[in-house]
Amino acid sequence: MTRAGSLTTSAGCFPMTEAVAKIAWLPFDPRDWVPLTPAFGRYRSLVDEPNTLVANTLAATCFDRDVHDGRLELALVALDGTYRLFDATERRKLHIGVPLNYQEGCRIEPYYEGRWYARRSDLDRLTTIPSPVARVEAELAPAKTPSIEPASSGALLSPPAEPPQPPQSSQVKPALPTEAPEQSVVSPGSAPNSGDQTRWTAGGKRTAGRPPAAWRNELHRLIDAGLLDPNLSNNDIARRLEGVGNTSPTIKTILNVLGEDEKFLAWRAKSNLREEK
Repeated sequence: MTRAGSLTTSAGCFPMTEAVAKIAWLPFDPRDWVPLTPAFGRYRSLVDEPNTLVANTLAATCFDRDVHDGRLELALVALDGTYRLFDATERRKLHIGVPLNYQEGCRIEPYYEGRWYARRSDLDRLTTIPSPVARVEAELAPAKTPSIEPASSGALLSPPAEPPQPPQSSQVKPALPTEAPEQSVVSPGSAPNSGDQTRWTAGGKRTAGRPPAAWRNELHRLIDAGLLDPNLSNNDIARRLEGVGNTSPTIKTILNVLGEDEKFLAWRAKSNLREEK
């Protein structure tokens, strides 16, 4: 039923604007997608919180964050069996609405005509808790990375390099292509640049003398919100923070900072004290 005075086509549908007409609509395959409400239920099942409202809020926050950051892809499905996707600008405007009993039906705001689905492969990756065997394999995976890893680990342990002497220039230059990808993150050679407030210890490790990176802000936010699981090892936490923000820190870099971050160390000590009690 339409209101009097509204314009419709001969098929009873509202006419599309030029911007909407240019959107690519793709064939819908239900094997690749999960309806919105069951998709949110996958997040909700991970939140062990007796207060229903708090649990829904925490799950919705995680859901929105994954959508906004592009880790969880949403699709708007039309009744004709086609769907459309949303670019980075559009998806940051999307927010999930959850009733107290989420099984009554979730929604996406602002309103769009159609039904919402989440990509199944993204849900499986984001909401599946790995088994202990999978965690061990993931921890051993960095050890299998080839040649470039020893070069970067050596840079972590070496003291700040002296300016190269002229006779050594022929030996230093061939090593630059191998070490260049790591110099901006962990190489002591980058410390003398003007404006860089990074401090270095005697062992060549980087300390927290510059503003925290995006992944470190995310770590502090999770600690303050009580969302960081104390049962996770430092390796698990480092892997979850890897790739957050534009800096793309390595797991070794994150582990080094975790060993010096005062808020994280205080949180870890407090968690251990609770377990002892």
